[in-house]
Amino acid sequence: MWREATLKDWKTFVSGGYTLNRRNLMGYLYTLDDIRQERIPRTEDYVHMYGVLEAALEEPHFLAASLFGSLRRGDWTLRSDVDVMAVTRQADHAIAQEHIKLLEGEARRRHIRLSAHLHTVAEARRGEHPFDSSHRLTMRELVAEGLAKGVPHQWYLCPGQDIRPDMLRRLCRVLEATSGTTHRFNKIKDDRELDAWIQQEWAKGDRPMRLYIGFVRWLMWWEHQSPFPDGKEEVVEAFMKEPEFSDFHEEVDELRALDAQYDDLFEAVRNDDGIDQPLYQQSTRNIISRVLHTSVGLLSRAIGRLGSLLSQTTSQVAA
Repeated sequence: MWREATLKDWKTFVSGGYTLNRRNLMGYLYTLDDIRQERIPRTEDYVHMYGVLEAALEEPHFLAASLFGSLRRGDWTLRSDVDVMAVTRQADHAIAQEHIKLLEGEARRRHIRLSAHLHTVAEARRGEHPFDSSHRLTMRELVAEGLAKGVPHQWYLCPGQDIRPDMLRRLCRVLEATSGTTHRFNKIKDDRELDAWIQQEWAKGDRPMRLYIGFVRWLMWWEHQSPFPDGKEEVVEAFMKEPEFSDFHEEVDELRALDAQYDDLFEAVRNDDGIDQPLYQQSTRNIISRVLHTSVGLLSRAIGRLGSLLSQTTSQVAA
């Protein structure tokens, strides 16, 4: 039933008229050569991967599984990856892992990065996975809507049921990672090193251009502690109306504008609008530099704010 539900939803989405003119925001960066040589995904590549993954996850060695992220929501772009979670029995782990590798290879051939989270039942129950309490709520929603195979959230043990500490921990992890990314970026000396950095970030699944969308989701989870419409544009618009976070609005708006600026550059190259190597490299470098600098500052301020609020709440409960 779950596959029929997702495919029906997908067919409705596709027939609704997705076009290449849609803004390709909040995704990966590409080298100039990658774009010119068309080593980037096409709309039909995502359609293909959706069908391949839906069929693959029906295999019995996947005990529970679901697509999630932008492909599941239907707000993916040509700069998106594809996210999938799956639980397997220990006895089936080898074949499931090999199957995932084949799927990753199929995605790479279409210049899509498949971000697959495969865990054995034991790993999931020991908490050896990247999911937290907010993910469990999302999994419950997928199951309730018939969009998951099995019941993923029954397997995944999360650190706790309180979303706020989870969101604070996530912000801290991302700040550490972004600081490391910034350090590596600041060591770049020439165009060749910039291209290598972009390709390495793609291979690792790091997307500095989309950090702000994660940031606003985490703060919205913090504030509301329950699922809410988290489509990319929806959640940003909702965040920008939150008075509680008004002092973060300017930086989020700046990051959104920088992402749009890169998208304009990306589309100009795709449309052969005369963007040469020096212009592309300099523009991309400037955009990334500003994104990383603003993101580190934004994360640092948010961690200070939320950490203080959490301490106050803990003290009040203890009293």
